[in-house]
Amino acid sequence: LAGVSPTAVSFVLNDRPGVGPEKRAKIRLLLEKYGYQVRQRQPAAKPSGHIKFIKMRAAYQNDYFAAGLLDAVERSAARFGYRISLANLTPESDIRDLFAHESEPIDGMIYLASSFTQHEVRQTMKLPFPAVYIDYEEEPDNLYQLNTVNADNDQAAYLAVRHLLSLRHRRIGYLKSTQPMGCLRQRFRFLRQHLSAFGMGMSDQHVIEVDLSQEDLDWQLARKFAALGDLPDAFIAENDVIAAAAVYAMHHMGCRVPEDISVIGFDNTQIAQRMTPGLSTIDVSVDELAVSAVERLQNLIRAPHTAIHIQVGVQLVVRNSTMYREKARRSAGWPLPCPFSVKKSRCFS
Repeated sequence: LAGVSPTAVSFVLNDRPGVGPEKRAKIRLLLEKYGYQVRQRQPAAKPSGHIKFIKMRAAYQNDYFAAGLLDAVERSAARFGYRISLANLTPESDIRDLFAHESEPIDGMIYLASSFTQHEVRQTMKLPFPAVYIDYEEEPDNLYQLNTVNADNDQAAYLAVRHLLSLRHRRIGYLKSTQPMGCLRQRFRFLRQHLSAFGMGMSDQHVIEVDLSQEDLDWQLARKFAALGDLPDAFIAENDVIAAAAVYAMHHMGCRVPEDISVIGFDNTQIAQRMTPGLSTIDVSVDELAVSAVERLQNLIRAPHTAIHIQVGVQLVVRNSTMYREKARRSAGWPLPCPFSVKKSRCFS
């Protein structure tokens, strides 16, 4: 229906947030045309409760995904009459200290657990609040104790792999962070599984790690690309920030994206939409993650429930950083030059 996901249709049908105004209007017209009764939007309730949103302090400056998710959680919580307050943790923090000077009662917690260690998660489980964890790969010991909301990383990996293989790319690499975060290890496993299912593999030398805690991502990547010499046909990046840094590094090394190599990111953040060329990426809807987390937490606040794990569907967004391989031609001067011939410049300020 209307060329959108079933989740979006469900959100419009039940008058839930998470769908943009234009898309909502289009879906609503089609639903009414076919006789569906669309619920009428109710005014947001006056805040009467308090939800604490907790995340680790960003390892890198431009954490677009976390910022977008926080905005979406605030919008969703307001509809149910909850106010959101934010707290940042550091690896040195004791989570109990966050509540030492808390004057307002807390009804529940939402954790963006991407960077949480298993020890930190266990500490949160000792707190006397209902809680939902976003972007956390459940450990076997916690499987039946934590309520989680995650993007469908199996679907995400399949869409990325299928897209690149459909463009006749056969040697595919992966750009990842040195810090294992959230469900990213799971996503990487799914990528390799889907490549294997298509009869393809991923060379270990084409798996490149960067330190997100450093600002010079483009310089890190330029050095590693040059040391590698012969790059694969395409790279899948762990997130849009790494993908954008890779495109920037390749540009300064005389490598064209997508003419020489395709790049695809994850998250569909603002940087993917605004950079040149536009970044093909996997859209992880922060609105759908937020709505699912807030609704689940509201149910837990009302009454304890058995832990459940919610997966939110994703979509492939094709822009200009990926290209059909037969249309692409290698630039002159391949393989790439020595990294010290590349001007060092920061991709982001």
